[in-house]
Amino acid sequence: MGLTSEEREGVLLERYRDRGVTRASELLLPREEALRFVDDCEREGLVILGMDFWAPAAGGAFMQTGAADYSSLSGPEQVARSAAEARALLAGGVPDGGSHVSFVLD
Repeated sequence: MGLTSEEREGVLLERYRDRGVTRASELLLPREEALRFVDDCEREGLVILGMDFWAPAAGGAFMQTGAADYSSLSGPEQVARSAAEARALLAGGVPDGGSHVSFVLD
């Protein structure tokens, strides 16, 4: 029997843990790693419901600078559509002056 969506998400997040920064329970990935993460989400059949954008702040903290919401995407192509939207948004850099990205997955 295959892994559940939650289990696949956990395995994927663990694979990327050393490639980003963990703040609270958020894994913040730099743009290049975020793009690889999007590819892996699509391969694993995980829907990207949203992304949050982060920038470094004083004292090693990060502050959220913006977000993207894909939760309204639905249908059989939801995985591919959410990955395509995320890739397109990140193509020119992290939006809203951010340097890192975190993900909300389903």
